Amino acid sequence: MNTVLHPEVRLLHKSAKQIMDTYAEAAWQSAGDFAQVEEAVRLAILELRMVLTSAGLRLSAEKSRRAQHCPGCGLLLRAWSLEPRRVVTAEGEATYSPIRYRCTRCEEDYYPLEEANGLSGSQYTTGAKAVIAETAAQRPYGHVSRSLGGERGLSVSPKEVDRTVREVAGWRREEEATLCGSAYGPEAALLRAADADPLAGAPALHGFAAWPGTVPALISVDGAMVRSTRKGPEGLEWFECRAGVIRSVDDRARSAALRERLSESGNRTDDRAARLNDANREGATHREAAPAAFYTGVVCAPDALFDQLGASWRKAVPSASECVFVADGARWIWDRVQLYFPDAVQVLDFYHACEHIGSATSAWFGERTAEAIAWRQTARKMLLEPGGASVVIRELLEALRDPEKVADPDLLRAEIRYLFGHRHRMRYNRVKERGLPIGSGAMESGIKQMTTARLRMPGMKWTRDGADAILRIRAAHLSQSLRLTTNRRHGTLQQAAAERYRRPEAIAA
Repeated sequence: MNTVLHPEVRLLHKSAKQIMDTYAEAAWQSAGDFAQVEEAVRLAILELRMVLTSAGLRLSAEKSRRAQHCPGCGLLLRAWSLEPRRVVTAEGEATYSPIRYRCTRCEEDYYPLEEANGLSGSQYTTGAKAVIAETAAQRPYGHVSRSLGGERGLSVSPKEVDRTVREVAGWRREEEATLCGSAYGPEAALLRAADADPLAGAPALHGFAAWPGTVPALISVDGAMVRSTRKGPEGLEWFECRAGVIRSVDDRARSAALRERLSESGNRTDDRAARLNDANREGATHREAAPAAFYTGVVCAPDALFDQLGASWRKAVPSASECVFVADGARWIWDRVQLYFPDAVQVLDFYHACEHIGSATSAWFGERTAEAIAWRQTARKMLLEPGGASVVIRELLEALRDPEKVADPDLLRAEIRYLFGHRHRMRYNRVKERGLPIGSGAMESGIKQMTTARLRMPGMKWTRDGADAILRIRAAHLSQSLRLTTNRRHGTLQQAAAERYRRPEAIAA
C-alpha cells in the first residue's frame, strides 16, 4: 500500500478531487457573496466527511479479515463480503461492506465486526451514540436531530435520539452499580480487612484527572420537581428528581478567610507576616489546580442517590481531604449524612436558615411590619456571630413567654423547633473561620443546570424512565465523564468480540 496505491485510496483521491472542484466552482460563481462561499464550505465538508469515513471503514473492514473460530464448536469460520451497508458514525454517514462468517458445522452466521463496534441491531456506532447522547444532554431531542444533521451530517430522528439516550444511560447505570457494589457490596469489607482497595478496579464516574491537592470538598444534595406526562385530578402531575454534587471548595475564599483571621490575631508581627505569606502562596497554588466537580442526577429513592455520592467520594477524593456538607433542612438528607459522610462538617444552608428566621419574625411581629423587618436584619447579622444561633433561638423563646403579643404563636413554635433541631448545623462563624462555605449556591446552580435548564424547558413533559435517563446523561456530561463511559463500553465490545471468536486452544491457554 506504500508503493502502489490501494484501489480504495485511488477512489478516495478521485472523490476528494471532485468535491474540491465543485467547491472551487461554487466559490468562483458567488462573485463576492461570502454567504454563498460559507454555504459551499459547509456542503463540501459534509461531502468530504462522508467520503473519508466510507473509505476509512472499508479499508478497516478489509484489514480486519483474519482467522475467526466458531464460538460453539471452535471450527474455523468461512468469510465473505456482503452488499454495502449504510451506517452512522461520529463523523457522519458512511457505507462499507460487512463480512459474514459462517460455521459449516453449526450452520450459524456470525458478524464479529458489527459486534465489536456496537452495530448489532443498530446502524449507529458507539462513537455516534456518544455524540448523540452528548448533544442530547444539552438540547431537546428535536434540536439534536436538526443540529447533528446540519453540523455533522448525522441522520437521526428525535425518536432515535430518545432510544440512544436510554441505551447510553443504561451503560452509565451499569457503571454506577459496579462502583456502588465495590464500595458497599459484601466483598468490600473483606478486601478492606485484607488491606486491599475494593475500589481500585471500579470505573471512575468523574472526568477530572485528580483531586486538586488538599483542597476541601463541598458536598450537597437537593431535589427538584419535573412535570409528568400523567394527568391527575388537578392537571398534569409532578414528580421529584434528586441531584447531588461533590466539588472542590473555592480556595480564594479560604485563603482570604485565613488572612483575615491571622490579621486579627494577637501573634507576633514577624510570625503573623510569615503565616500570611504562606496563606497567599497556598491560595495561589490551589487556584492553579483545575477545579474538580462530580454531579449525579437520578429519579430514585434517596438511598440510591447517597450510594452513588458516597462511592464516588471514596473513589475520587483522597481520604485525608476535609469535606463540608451543605443542604437545606430536608430530613431525607440529614438522616443519611451521618451514615455516608460521618466526618463531614454539617452546615444548614445559611440562606435557608434566614428564610425560617424571616418566617419566625413574621409570626412574632406580623407580616411586613416595621418591627419584623428590623428584627429580621438584626437576626441575620447575629447568625454570623459566635453563638449567634443560640442567641436568636433564645430571643424567640422569650417572645413566647407572652403569647398575647405574638401574631401567630403556633407558627412561631414550629419555627423555633426547626431552628433548635438544626442548631448544631448553624455554627456559621466557626465554618467561615475555616474558609468553608455556609451556603448551597453550588448545589442550587447544579440543580438548575441538571433539571431546570434541561428538563423544564417550555412545554416539556417526562416519564420517570425518560427523566432518569436524561438526568444520568446530563450529570455525566457536567462531570466531564460521558465520553469515559462510552469509550469504556466500546473497549468492552472490542474485547468481548476478540475473546468470543478466538481459537479454543488460545482460550484454554
